[in-house]
Amino acid sequence: MNPRLLQSSPDFEMKNTTDSLVSVIIPTFNRAETLRLAVDSCLAQTWPELQIIIVDDGSTDDTESRVTDLLSGQWKDRGITYVRQDNQGAAAARNRGLQETQGSYVQFLDSDDVLFPEKIEVQVSCLNQPAHETAVCCHCYGTMTENQDVTSRIGFLSDDPREMIRFLAGRQVHGMQTNGPIWRKSPVIENGAWCPSLSLGDDLEFSIRMLSRAESCCFVPRTLYSVNRERTDQLSQDFSTSSLVSLKNAFVMIVEQLKDTGLWDPGVQSGFLKNIRTLYIHVVSNGSSELIEELERLIQSWSSEPQSSSLTRALPFLRRGLGRGLFLRLYRFAAGTV
Repeated sequence: MNPRLLQSSPDFEMKNTTDSLVSVIIPTFNRAETLRLAVDSCLAQTWPELQIIIVDDGSTDDTESRVTDLLSGQWKDRGITYVRQDNQGAAAARNRGLQETQGSYVQFLDSDDVLFPEKIEVQVSCLNQPAHETAVCCHCYGTMTENQDVTSRIGFLSDDPREMIRFLAGRQVHGMQTNGPIWRKSPVIENGAWCPSLSLGDDLEFSIRMLSRAESCCFVPRTLYSVNRERTDQLSQDFSTSSLVSLKNAFVMIVEQLKDTGLWDPGVQSGFLKNIRTLYIHVVSNGSSELIEELERLIQSWSSEPQSSSLTRALPFLRRGLGRGLFLRLYRFAAGTV
């Protein structure tokens, strides 16, 4: 793995773990209004053995005061730990939460989403079955909501890590949404946890890295959590430079990981290149000349083997020949976006 991109993994001081305890890690930043709903959805779980860890990633709203009040009131003695750190991003906040975990299982939960009451019980029960003793995680379906209305079901039914990787390779978001799996803690720690240098693409990189080293996973075909669609964690028409760089770095790390584990095959490559073409358009739209040229060099490499993709390889030549403006207009017209 490229040492420039994957910063040193945190040194985890493993606490004494309890076999049946599930540690729920909730990173938050300026979401005082929604955090309580996320935590309350954990407190409503039918699985009784829970540790809830809130990691405040330097919020500037009244998150700290609200949580402090609740910890002395309705949340008192409910197994909730509140940790505050300087703003470092969601990945670093999740890693900070991992340092506090005492459970053998880990549930990551975004602070504006909710778990349905039976989620943890159903998934831990699945992981505890003898047939799934080697499963790195158990995942499930979820729902996307907008203004409290369900808009779609998300998730992919598979218990094969290789099949999951092929599915994820062709998607930027919600293929294996962060809230979906319950992970066994040991492999998460052993495989480096979350990459703190990534501000975008961190969830995709984490999931593919974990699955690429997994013997198996398991799936329960039930809808067990809800994602708030109003979050800006999906591709938009306006990327910041830092977001573009982070996503490019995530893709570099993913390809290196897949090559290292022998999983960079034509099927994975084909799906992955769909992501790259989308990223390339955003980089051409909003990125610097240096970033465009760097991504074009990567495109030539990624689209050359194990099989050649003439369509993807042609994009940089079209951009140079047509110029940025005409290239973007033609591409978006062909894609039906204008």
